[in-house]
Amino acid sequence: MKISHHLTLLVGIILFTVILLYIDLGETLKVLGGISPLMLVLLILLRIGYVIMKSFAWRCFLKAKKISFSLKESVRAYSAGLLLGMVTPGRIGDVIRVGYLKEKSVPIKKSLGTVIIDRVFDLSLLFSLGYISMMTLPDIFGQDVTRIGIIAGIVAAIGAIVLLSKKHIEKIIIVIIRKATPKRLNIRAEKEFKELFRECTSFEGKWISIGLGASLLSWLIYYVQMYIGALALGISVSFVYIIVVISVAGLVNLIPLSVSGIGTRDIAFIILFGLIGVSKEVAVSYSLLYLFLIVVGAGVGFFYWMKHPIKISY
Repeated sequence: MKISHHLTLLVGIILFTVILLYIDLGETLKVLGGISPLMLVLLILLRIGYVIMKSFAWRCFLKAKKISFSLKESVRAYSAGLLLGMVTPGRIGDVIRVGYLKEKSVPIKKSLGTVIIDRVFDLSLLFSLGYISMMTLPDIFGQDVTRIGIIAGIVAAIGAIVLLSKKHIEKIIIVIIRKATPKRLNIRAEKEFKELFRECTSFEGKWISIGLGASLLSWLIYYVQMYIGALALGISVSFVYIIVVISVAGLVNLIPLSVSGIGTRDIAFIILFGLIGVSKEVAVSYSLLYLFLIVVGAGVGFFYWMKHPIKISY
């Protein structure tokens, strides 16, 4: 685990270093320095609002599983997940939330089920909002919209099958587990999977709908924040295009090739902003602002972590 973590960190640093060699660093810093203090405060407040709203969404999923956890506790655990997610590839550190629930004697699989469904909703919203926004920009993305639409249709069909045929999907995955694991581990692996699968598909009540609505609202706050950030850097861009850019960045951040999307996200921003004539220096400035706001969210987690750390190990 440590070797893998260090390798991804190294990949990100190498990519980012190469990018810095191909841009005017002085110009990049000049663009960043042009952000007014008032605008920076507004962006920080919006990021804190995003963290609180995402924590509320996750708390709704907890309520859907009849898990008692206050909003303050949810913010603490969620922001700690942001802190650990920032320094781990693919944001896997986010599962630290399970540790806080364990202190409340909540079964691990039950806790993990809420974290998984929260991440699934995030991915679904990122993909859906990003794609819908791309559809409104045919002059920029052209045939890409059709190709992505086909992929989205296939993914949606698979998702519908999973929701409507949980028992059949469970049986298929169990067969895969039997083939992929040694016979002596089959029974245990099947049991562990069945329990986790059950926890991930047994949410009930109005809270799951409220949680989805809160997740949507939190991402709207995120998009507005990053749109304001673009304007603060002097980037002339539509709100719809920012939705596309940030959605892609959110998905890129989950690729376990770097930590906090360093390097990979910068490349994505250079490409996407390049399509509308924004320079590499400005794109990298925007990426650095994006990273700064990630650190702000993680900073909330650091504050709570110092007050109430929990033991973790790699």
